Amino acid sequence: MLDPVTVVVVINTTKAAAFEAFVAQIADWWPIKSFSLAEGKVSIDPQVGGKIVETAADGTEHVWGAITRFDVPNHISISWSVGKEATATDITVDFEDTDDGRTGVTLVHTGWEALGDEAATKRENYHKGWERILDESYAKFARAICPPPTPKANNV
Repeated sequence: MLDPVTVVVVINTTKAAAFEAFVAQIADWWPIKSFSLAEGKVSIDPQVGGKIVETAADGTEHVWGAITRFDVPNHISISWSVGKEATATDITVDFEDTDDGRTGVTLVHTGWEALGDEAATKRENYHKGWERILDESYAKFARAICPPPTPKANNV
């Protein structure tokens, strides 16, 4: 059994803002030049059963996955299957308050065994890819556009 790929970033904002940036603004932060099928535009239909789709310049749609759980602003789960006839793996992204008032975003990618002989190689490629995507693209974007959390009043 292969270990999950786990990537964590911390954003100085609320869960709601971090979640909104991740889902609604994915087209603005996804590194399409490096991670795509057609260098198109990525979008998420924000509901259970909704699709993650890359739309190419010619209008061709490439489905990357389907939402299996959608809990605003805490959690999104995806059945991930990028490419024609790709075997699905599973992704969960959790948004949690940190002790210091920021938001921790944890992506966990599992289900590698479904990929058979290619599992170990694909897992390693995704591990490197998710680190770049989450840290260099999403976190950088979210840190630039998301407002800092409002300090909590101290009831002394």
